[in-house]
Amino acid sequence: CKSKANFFATGQNEEMREKIAFMTLDRGLEYLIRGGEVIILDATNSMEKRRRGVLRRCEEVSPHLNVVFVEVICNSEAVLMNNMAVKIKNS
Repeated sequence: CKSKANFFATGQNEEMREKIAFMTLDRGLEYLIRGGEVIILDATNSMEKRRRGVLRRCEEVSPHLNVVFVEVICNSEAVLMNNMAVKIKNS
C-alpha cells in the first residue's frame, strides 16, 4: 500500500498518523507481553510530545521496560540532496 505524499505533510492527517503510530506501538507491546524481547518502532517520533506519549504507554504496560530513542543526524549535503531528490521523485 503506497501512501500519498501529502498524508505526511505538516498539518495533514495528524490525528490519523497519531492513531496509527500508537496502534503499531500497542502491537509491539503485545509481542513483548507474550515473551518477545525487543521491538523497534520506526515512526516519526521526533517530536517531544510523541516521545512522551510512547514512553507513557510503555510505562503503563510495564515499568520494567527499557525504552531507547535513537536520533540520526545527517550533515552530509550529498546525502540530504539525494534524499530530497528521491522524495520529490516519489511524490
